[in-house]
Amino acid sequence: MPKVFLTRSSAELIDKVRDGLEWVDWKTIVQPHARVFVKPNFTWNKRIPGATTTPALLESLLAILTSRTSNVIVGESDGGMHAFTAEESFAVHNMPDICRQYGAKLVNLSRLERESVTTTVGGKPHTFNLPRLLLHETDVFITVPLLKVHMWTGVSLGFKNQWGCIPDTMRLLEHYRLHEGIVALNKILRPRVSIIDGLTALDGNGPIFGTPVTFNTLIISNDLGAGDLIGCKVMGIDPMRIRHLALAQSEGILPRISDVELNEPVERFATHRFRPVRTGLNRVSILIAKSARALRFVYASRATPYLYRVVNQFRRRNL
Repeated sequence: MPKVFLTRSSAELIDKVRDGLEWVDWKTIVQPHARVFVKPNFTWNKRIPGATTTPALLESLLAILTSRTSNVIVGESDGGMHAFTAEESFAVHNMPDICRQYGAKLVNLSRLERESVTTTVGGKPHTFNLPRLLLHETDVFITVPLLKVHMWTGVSLGFKNQWGCIPDTMRLLEHYRLHEGIVALNKILRPRVSIIDGLTALDGNGPIFGTPVTFNTLIISNDLGAGDLIGCKVMGIDPMRIRHLALAQSEGILPRISDVELNEPVERFATHRFRPVRTGLNRVSILIAKSARALRFVYASRATPYLYRVVNQFRRRNL
């Protein structure tokens, strides 16, 4: 049965993480000496509460995992549009020191050998070039996303976090199939445990420049879809209005909410109603993303520098 553990965090963060993992029977998933991959959400090269995964949460998780297996890897890809390297983001989140302390390995997914892999969503094939590490050298995939809104997808929870496993920094060009692609990636990678970081959540114009909300909540699940369902309920958002979640349910990788076993009623945690906010530029970007050809023209053509000059002038006026 899909199980979800909800808790308000306290100073004893490691105890809360351990309690949640015990509730979802993590030791039946992570066997001794299993090869575990941990995927945080380091979507920027600055520490932004609510937008990037909390280092203290990752430290607590690594302390627990490495008591059972010495084969733990933390990984992230370079920033989109060549904005920054994964190493820059690792450094500002203190990950080299944290991983060194617990004997975990830190990898930049954009620098690893890749392999083409295909699955279907809605009967249509979707192919991605993904790191071989994730395809052949990982026994248990653990995703550690944020509890936040997203101007493209409505929410950025467990399913959306795997979009960052695409190692190509121009993954923005794949946005014409964003919703189907998110589902396809999760069918391929099959995360086994989801730990949603709601210590500081993000409202408004996510996924980076929204409004931080001190929320002190963790959502730990042995089922990726169950974690996202409960995350949406905590946020006051209908999960079936999130396109990639509705697609995931049609593909059989998102349970019915009635099938999810909880340790606490969701209502105790739904203390703030989240509302995604889209600017005019966001709406234009979403419109462009309906076409692969339009995406390439705007973001990867000779016209791109000139278009960005116009856009930046518009941004400055609005600021």
